[in-house]
Amino acid sequence: MKKGFVYCLLFLYFIVFIKFFAADYNISYDIDNYKIKELATDDYIYIEIKDEDTIFNYMFFTGRKVFKKRVKDVKIEEVNGYKCLMPIVKGVESYYVCSEGDNLLSYQMAKKEEIYKTSDDNFKYYENSLDDDNLFIWKYDGFYYLNNNEYKSINIFDKDRYSNDLMISINGYLIFPKYDNNYLFNGFVSLDMSDGT
Repeated sequence: MKKGFVYCLLFLYFIVFIKFFAADYNISYDIDNYKIKELATDDYIYIEIKDEDTIFNYMFFTGRKVFKKRVKDVKIEEVNGYKCLMPIVKGVESYYVCSEGDNLLSYQMAKKEEIYKTSDDNFKYYENSLDDDNLFIWKYDGFYYLNNNEYKSINIFDKDRYSNDLMISINGYLIFPKYDNNYLFNGFVSLDMSDGT
């Protein structure tokens, strides 16, 4: 009888541990006047900070820890008229995200005061904003490629692909499957990040 009780207690302890300390979670809580939404998995922590009508988004590629409510404080900084927020997350190097009305932009872009060089529909291209970096933005059938000298669209697939979860970066190349079929792929695409070829 005693052994059965001990086994039952251990089983309940195991269930509680999995539920509250090891499983993925999605919680909401308040810090000062900010509404915090925290979603954690084994691979990442996603955080939303709601400030009035603006939602600031953050992604940290670190797995969940034993304890929830990882945001301990929110730092605020004004940069060139932009409101910038940074969550203080225990055990993670955080970063600022800035707000321009309904649009979010990086802290580095908010610090720049240059007038944008060209405009293509709703896209603004800033002079010297990327320094010597190349930026690739996934756009469902390929990428937008940006650097200090050019902006171009790189179309790779005939059909839209809404998820590119299998893409990785190796030695200056973006490697991802050839998504020609719906559920299977038979090769890889290799994109040179130095020139977008």
